[in-house]
Amino acid sequence: MAAATHSAALTQLTYGVGRWGTGELVLRGARPVYHELPWPARVPSKVRHIDAEDIADRRPGDPAERYIKAFARYLSGRRVNFDPESFGLDELCDEMGMTDLERAIAHALAGVKWGERISYGELAARAGRPGAPRAAGAFCSSRCVIELLLPAHRVVRADGSLGEYGSRGIVYKQRLLALEGSA
Repeated sequence: MAAATHSAALTQLTYGVGRWGTGELVLRGARPVYHELPWPARVPSKVRHIDAEDIADRRPGDPAERYIKAFARYLSGRRVNFDPESFGLDELCDEMGMTDLERAIAHALAGVKWGERISYGELAARAGRPGAPRAAGAFCSSRCVIELLLPAHRVVRADGSLGEYGSRGIVYKQRLLALEGSA
């Protein structure tokens, strides 16, 4: 394994998952502060890259490997729910300078479980702000920096249509929902 890049206690690496491509993970200590799902066009890091297949049959050696194993399990279609306390959601909200509304949306989003699909309006209501579906949508599209841990792909439009999913688009969102049996 190559040395990791550390900057102000950050560890940045890429990881590969079979048919999905290469993802990116940034940790502050043992806590994820950024996660981008695998994408076929992403180039693996020359500093540290972990192939999920290489660690599949052994205990994780560090927090990065623990998260990568969980992401790989999810991407293979196995049920994975992430506990916001275990991945330090409150600390992330503090670091990002989230407003009270954004913090409430983040916590509500973290509570959307495997196979569940809710609307932006429902997400806003769960966050205690039923009149703020646009704020919920804006959060999902721009402030959701730890993909899967905050499952923005499970949030859809009020009419049930999938809506957007950032630069990856609707097909990627559909693929994630199909894994969960809710596409």
